[in-house]
Amino acid sequence: MDLSYVFVHSGAEIVLLWLCLVGLALLQNSVVEPGLNAVWPEEWTIKPGFITVSQVDKFNWVSFLLWLTVNLFSSFVLHLPTLWTRRVQVRRPLQPLDPKWYDSLKKPFWNPSNLFFPLAWVPAKLLKSVVNAMMWEVCGRRVYALPILSYITCVVVADLWNQVFFVQHDLSGSVAVIWMLNILEWANFLATEYYLHGAHQLLYPLLFALLFAAALATHIAILNPAAFKRQELTAKVLSTTEPLEGKHEVHAKADKNLTHAPSFVTHSA
Repeated sequence: MDLSYVFVHSGAEIVLLWLCLVGLALLQNSVVEPGLNAVWPEEWTIKPGFITVSQVDKFNWVSFLLWLTVNLFSSFVLHLPTLWTRRVQVRRPLQPLDPKWYDSLKKPFWNPSNLFFPLAWVPAKLLKSVVNAMMWEVCGRRVYALPILSYITCVVVADLWNQVFFVQHDLSGSVAVIWMLNILEWANFLATEYYLHGAHQLLYPLLFALLFAAALATHIAILNPAAFKRQELTAKVLSTTEPLEGKHEVHAKADKNLTHAPSFVTHSA
């Protein structure tokens, strides 16, 4: 795993997302909601039917749209330090970030089609955004509240997994990241049950999707031991490569070394 990439981009995304929430909270409190209250009668307010009566007063459509934007488009923030927007998953929701590399991997028989993933993740993130919006209201829209900081951390780790797996092609690192994300989201689940009892049930689709993704990533890593050799070769090339050389050239050198490696490496089961 490229730790410099992980720390620089993850740290930058945490700070930038937090600053975005600060700005959006000010905009929501000072401009958007006062304007809506002036032109939109309170009796016209529509609440989602799947929220219990005790939670209706905590749901806010502006907050929901705010958190939906964060959950779906946070990947763009991750790449602001280098403007690598071409590596953002939401731009190509129906295919992997690196389809050729992903198709070349051995996969278990229970691996679903690419269409399964957006069908699973989009509804899960919609429901998660509902919970985030209600927690945002419960916390008084304070960006320094512990549940809000926890949500931001989960968003960053989720974005990071895509980059470690699809960009760095680091199978072992991706397994560590996806299981860490599972632990963080289960902690969020327990916090939601404490602060918003009943709303935590909306997080079940996300938790099941994450467990499935973690199991799949782990099985793929086990089926592709040769990929670990490629990571070692890439690390050696990086240590002897000029700083200005691009990442694609580095991976090409590693692939070339792997191609000329003994057959017991390239054809390992």
